[in-house]
Amino acid sequence: MAAVFGVSLKAVDIWWTKWLAGGREALVMRPQGKPVGVHQVLGEAEQAAVRQAVLDHRPCDVGLSGQLWTR
Repeated sequence: MAAVFGVSLKAVDIWWTKWLAGGREALVMRPQGKPVGVHQVLGEAEQAAVRQAVLDHRPCDVGLSGQLWTR
């Protein structure tokens, strides 16, 4: 089975254990980590202002080098 899916035997063992514990539902992938937006520092109005500034200006217009915006 591991060779068919190109995974380790340990992965197959984990899948099998999940299957035995909860069937097909136990094998469904679920998102991990914190929900999107939890780490946002700017409020909605501030985000809108930044988006508009990026649309209205080039990086060199505000003293940055280069022609492309980066994170």
